[in-house]
Amino acid sequence: MALLSRLLGTSSLAASLGLYLPAVICQKALGLLRVLLFAYLLGQVEYGLWALGMMLFQFAAAMLTLGSNNGLVRYASHFDVQNRLLEFYRRLRWAVLGVGVALTAVAFVGSEPIAYGVFSSRSELARVPFDRQLWVCWAALGNGLAVAIYHNLLGFAMGLRMYRFVAALEVSFSVLFTVVGAAALLLVNSSLAVLSAHLAVLVLVLIVGVVLLDAAVRRRSRLGGGAAAEKVLVEPPSEAEELATAAVTIDVSNGEATGPQQRGAVRCVFSFGCVSLVGNLFWQAAGYVTFWMVNRRYGTGAAGVFGIFLLLSQPILFLANAAWTVLFTHVARRWEEGKRRMAMMSLETGYKAVTLSVLALAVILKATAPLWVKILPESYRLGLATVGGLLMY
Repeated sequence: MALLSRLLGTSSLAASLGLYLPAVICQKALGLLRVLLFAYLLGQVEYGLWALGMMLFQFAAAMLTLGSNNGLVRYASHFDVQNRLLEFYRRLRWAVLGVGVALTAVAFVGSEPIAYGVFSSRSELARVPFDRQLWVCWAALGNGLAVAIYHNLLGFAMGLRMYRFVAALEVSFSVLFTVVGAAALLLVNSSLAVLSAHLAVLVLVLIVGVVLLDAAVRRRSRLGGGAAAEKVLVEPPSEAEELATAAVTIDVSNGEATGPQQRGAVRCVFSFGCVSLVGNLFWQAAGYVTFWMVNRRYGTGAAGVFGIFLLLSQPILFLANAAWTVLFTHVARRWEEGKRRMAMMSLETGYKAVTLSVLALAVILKATAPLWVKILPESYRLGLATVGGLLMY
């Protein structure tokens, strides 16, 4: 019971970074292991199909719930501080699920043009039959809905600074998918097997995650929410943190609740999410447009080679996003509490630290690329020329 309470509790900024970033590093290390494992188990064409399917479900995940996961990160802490978290949670879970299911149904109706636009190629080399493309498209759309709900689950937990819970889910999913994905490929050597394994593991993790999050929300509500709950759930701050907080605290008006009211919670979350969604879609499109063009012009086998190096370059981005997410939730919480000077100091310092760390890591990976590329199967090593451009992006 004590372990469960600790898992569902919140933590300070230092503790969150100490928990979540190592978990992300572990998760991405397993991701790199999967890249290598799937490269050795799948041929280039099947790997290209898997990478295209993954591209499709990432776009679908961003769109199917209209970016609501970004809104949950923003507003969960607001309603928690005002001790209205349980009602907020009950309203949003059905709204998110309803929007996701409705848009997924629309996507399935239009799956044939989607499959043609994403998977088809002008190249005659290793051309994939359209019925195979359609099956991969359906599997990717199913994964897209599951990933969208999973991101909303994580977004809600991050808004409450439940980084132990988020870290446990992320690492558990990564371990299970590595094992189940490899087993599926040993039985059926195809991209569809990997997508099916991904969906099965994701549904399992979602079921466990939703049950635990529901318990955490109800517990916080019983304890009084916001600061009252954190007296029980959060680790005590250090003396230095208490002094820093006291030095910059600013009173907020007359103590009345500010921000969105409960009846407008759904609108606020989806409005914030839709604005964030526009930027996210442009960002994802910029990241995948070259990969899609390689498939379109040179075929799925060539896309498989490019796709591996695209995945190998992305851990830098994921680590930066993880650090930024942790930082943003704490900045938002301090801003909501009226500690705006401290919030801005954290924002500015964190941004510089993340930027310099990403730059240093990119330079190291580029310099050592001729060495680490040797761990790939020989047929994939032609993609070495893409490393510099991908890392620069």
